Amino acid sequence: MACILARAAWVSSPTFDETAHFASGIVLAQYSDPGYFRVNPPANKWLIAIAEPFIPALQMPPVIPSAEHGNVNRLEFSFGEQVMSDNEAIYRRSLWIARMFRIPLVLFGSWLLWMSCSSMPMLSRILVQAFWCTSPLILSHGWIVSADAPAGVAMAAILWTALRLMRHESLNAVIFSGIAWGIAIGTKFTFAPL
Repeated sequence: MACILARAAWVSSPTFDETAHFASGIVLAQYSDPGYFRVNPPANKWLIAIAEPFIPALQMPPVIPSAEHGNVNRLEFSFGEQVMSDNEAIYRRSLWIARMFRIPLVLFGSWLLWMSCSSMPMLSRILVQAFWCTSPLILSHGWIVSADAPAGVAMAAILWTALRLMRHESLNAVIFSGIAWGIAIGTKFTFAPL
């Protein structure tokens, strides 16, 4: 799975909104402005911000503080396109590095599912791993710089912590479950109603 994701991350061109996600993470890292691409919570941008030191120096166009353009204007799309066109020579490699930070995250999701199924027979645990590792959603979106893969891993964390809480009711189990829910809400607003 990791090899398939790494290859897809290298050979695939940017998706429609990936340039905007990428630029918003770089803006967060360089200018501490989390307001770009505000329709998604910040966890995806934090992941890009962690990758930013490993990315060659990008030429950033002038950044308008997000507080000045409000919720109506979605400047991150045109800004992401501008970052891509200003950095033609290094953009592909920079995006690939940001994409590569998703692969350990997806592998961590696999481990969380393995641990969640610890009380099941070995065949069931292997089947869960096979479904995760060959899922079309993971293989086709696990490497994309967007909130999709982090949200899937967050759901695996919720599952693991919920099962731990059900098996061993304790304050630590409640705290870990709360942390998992907090991280999940930080990946997608969809988790908030749940």
